[in-house]
Amino acid sequence: MAVERRPRAFAFPAWAGKDGGMNRKPYSQILDYIARDHMAENTDLAARILVRIQKGKGSTMQPRMKMFVTAVLVLLVLIITLASVPAVRAAIQRWFGYVPDVGLVSEGQIRVLAEPVSVTRDGITLTVEQVVVDSERTIVIYNVDGFTEDILDSSAQQDSGCYQDALLSIPEGELSLLEQDGSYWGTGYEHRASYAIAPDGVDEITFVLPCIYFALPGKAPENWELSFRLIPAPPEMTVFPVFEISTPVSITAAAVSQPGSGFTTEGISLTLDHAVQMDDGYLLYAALHWENTNFDSVNVNDRLMVYVLDANGERIPSVFDYEALESTDPIPGQTIFALKTSPIQVSGPLTLILDSVGVHVGVDASFTFDPGPDPVPGQEWQLDQHVDVGNGHSLRVLSATYPTPPVEGWPQKAGLSFEMESDTGIYHALLKDKNHPPAPGGGGGAYGPGPFYGGFSYPDDFPEGPRTIQIVSIGLELCGHWKAQWTPPFSEQQSAATPQMDSCLNRESWPQALNKREPIPTGLAGTLAIFDVLPPDYNYEAMVVNLDGSNRRDVGPGSSPSLSPDGARVVYTEVPLSGPANGLYITDLISGNTTLLPGTVRGDDGALWSPDGSQIAFTRGPSSGLIGAPGPYNIFVVNADGSNLRQLTSGSDTNHALAWMPDGTRILYSAANQQGSFLQAIDVQTGEVTVLSNSVPGGALSPDGKRMAFTEMLPLDKYGLWVADVDGSNRKLLADGDPYIVTIPMWSPDGKWVIASVQDPDPSKEPSTTLALIQVDTCQIVPLPNMHGYVTSWLP
Repeated sequence: MAVERRPRAFAFPAWAGKDGGMNRKPYSQILDYIARDHMAENTDLAARILVRIQKGKGSTMQPRMKMFVTAVLVLLVLIITLASVPAVRAAIQRWFGYVPDVGLVSEGQIRVLAEPVSVTRDGITLTVEQVVVDSERTIVIYNVDGFTEDILDSSAQQDSGCYQDALLSIPEGELSLLEQDGSYWGTGYEHRASYAIAPDGVDEITFVLPCIYFALPGKAPENWELSFRLIPAPPEMTVFPVFEISTPVSITAAAVSQPGSGFTTEGISLTLDHAVQMDDGYLLYAALHWENTNFDSVNVNDRLMVYVLDANGERIPSVFDYEALESTDPIPGQTIFALKTSPIQVSGPLTLILDSVGVHVGVDASFTFDPGPDPVPGQEWQLDQHVDVGNGHSLRVLSATYPTPPVEGWPQKAGLSFEMESDTGIYHALLKDKNHPPAPGGGGGAYGPGPFYGGFSYPDDFPEGPRTIQIVSIGLELCGHWKAQWTPPFSEQQSAATPQMDSCLNRESWPQALNKREPIPTGLAGTLAIFDVLPPDYNYEAMVVNLDGSNRRDVGPGSSPSLSPDGARVVYTEVPLSGPANGLYITDLISGNTTLLPGTVRGDDGALWSPDGSQIAFTRGPSSGLIGAPGPYNIFVVNADGSNLRQLTSGSDTNHALAWMPDGTRILYSAANQQGSFLQAIDVQTGEVTVLSNSVPGGALSPDGKRMAFTEMLPLDKYGLWVADVDGSNRKLLADGDPYIVTIPMWSPDGKWVIASVQDPDPSKEPSTTLALIQVDTCQIVPLPNMHGYVTSWLP
């Protein structure tokens, strides 16, 4: 996961469980537990899961504001220019166009919201931002902002809060809800909902929100109503043209037999179906066709296996656009996906290439298992059974577990979870108990190397006696080489677009640096405070270690450690093995004694020692301690002995402490709200706030207090690592995020180097970070291949 400043302990959303404490379970086992209780049997959720993953990245380790890029109106110009071309004219006429944030809009009479409408009650604001009605549906985008965590249902059962969807009321009745998706931030949420078509002539509609989603009864205003008006789409509406690729050039890969496998790629083909021309590239809609195969599903599992080439054979930067799929309907036997490209600067054909797919196929195999008398939650059985599933594939069932809930407070369910591995490429298995029907759901998997988990829950008590476990289906990767081509109309605007600036760490330089293995430069040393997610339990562990890897001292379960100026103590956020954290803890590195910092509570994070070591600043978030939970988030400071606790900021902004200024009188912090993110400094004594920048979102402050190192989104959802002056000027791109994700920068004590965490997104590799040193002025890169995790403090 890519983050803006500091990763924190893995946690479920605020409405998934109140305490969010870490249990000793691998991620895939936790997800399997959830799946068994909340998924219907044989549900193929691959596309929807990918949508959720993409939408969730904005609220990973630290909330950030979504940045919007205003599109340029090009439809009229293109219609005038290309109207003489029959094929192009027909393609344009099939669609009204692509509306930003809405998606593909069908041809016909288009109506839109006359103007946004909003209402505020008890400090909570409901806004209907955008409405588009085409010939197929009514799309409404609305948001709710201004609430706090205490109004939400955070119970384990999630049965007390509001879970009613918004309604559209018209004189004839209500428009039925077709589908809905959303995103969340610290104090609110936004939903994109699709309803049935508003009938012609019905231009006055009432938006009805029964209650705030997840809100407890009586904690927030209920029965909201807003009336809005529809008007014909105005000429100035921002719309991008959609080209239907009516005769796509689809090159089907020759049937490829996989080594040692009875499955082939025969019957799988690739097409390019639609293209949306934007000012900054193309949005390409493609489809995998597998109607004539025996597979249950075919998906694109590895994003690195999909790429676009220009007419010169050069790779064009691109990214999966999952939000663009929200305006498409599923088609049996097809898997639709969308890619957003950077500007096309060379005329000629574009070639979409796919080198592997993930398939799910039914099998008929089983193994036996006897849990013995009176099994109890948490009990584990070593099995080590080899299972032939046919077609040259096999599984090894390593162990079985009677799982406990992944989060304290969640209800205990009777069930089984099996740890499996495969030497033949299987990464998923759907399991059933042959003689004891399980509760809906099941399955499990992990795309990549190593073991994976699968299992199920029982609807009632744990059955007695031996049982036969059926393997119903498996998932595996098939290699191939599919191509689809399309020649877009030449765009002078795109060809003249400014290419992305060069960066120090990129697709070419990082592998070269790994191979070169330069030693740490002479004179560069110091002590680091690091935290990392460590197997086999995948808990965050804090540690202190020298830059060369020597003198490692494990602090214990925790995150965001900060070293005192004398290097004798470390303060950190505890991540207990079970249950919630109690606050911030200080460990004496000489004696090993650990104490709770008085006055701190659950939800406190990001502790920072003052330059003289007398005070500690930190961010206080919601008491749930969960990542991205609704705010507020505010800055506090306390003496190192726990006395004189003071709150420095207030209000509904999301404030995060970043660093002490070198003079020790002010604290640098980021403040985020719906207007954007701001870099600010607050005087500890007077409370005076100085706005330093509205273009630097956060990050690490250089030792002299003049520069920032920070991550920021580049086009195509790539995380770029930058350095800049505190006011945002003199920017330099250190890492372009293509494909390596580089995050959590920290300056060296001399202010000449930045150390950061580098993540290889290749799912076939173990998910871990490698630390890298980057010389800010010369771009020299020195990997530290034996050092992993996230650096949050560096002393000389």
